[in-house]
Amino acid sequence: MEHVRNYYNALLTCALGTIRESAVMVAGPVGVGTPLFEKNVDTLKSYIHQIGQKEKVFDQTQFFDVFLPDAPHEYEQKFDIFYRGLIDSGKITTLYVLPESEFVRGVATEISYARMRGIPVIFL
Repeated sequence: MEHVRNYYNALLTCALGTIRESAVMVAGPVGVGTPLFEKNVDTLKSYIHQIGQKEKVFDQTQFFDVFLPDAPHEYEQKFDIFYRGLIDSGKITTLYVLPESEFVRGVATEISYARMRGIPVIFL
């Protein structure tokens, strides 16, 4: 369990290092292990690119466990350490939500926490 905590703390430190002052974040369904995974990631990256034309966007896709060697794949702990840490850092200024994804478990959790912390949530 300590290994998982250390892994996600190190990942958070790395992620925060990629954000100079502030950035927005885009949330959407991922579906790791499903036939929609590649399509979902492509869609997410497309929105990140579009929004990135106007604002600095934190690209969370590079921090997905599925793309990281030795990742623990423990979503609950990752959310508690990594995603809460991102939002609590003050560097994430807005959460954009992909169309029709607000009821996806992970996205709904991110929306709820962002709102609780006073981060604006914009539905695309």
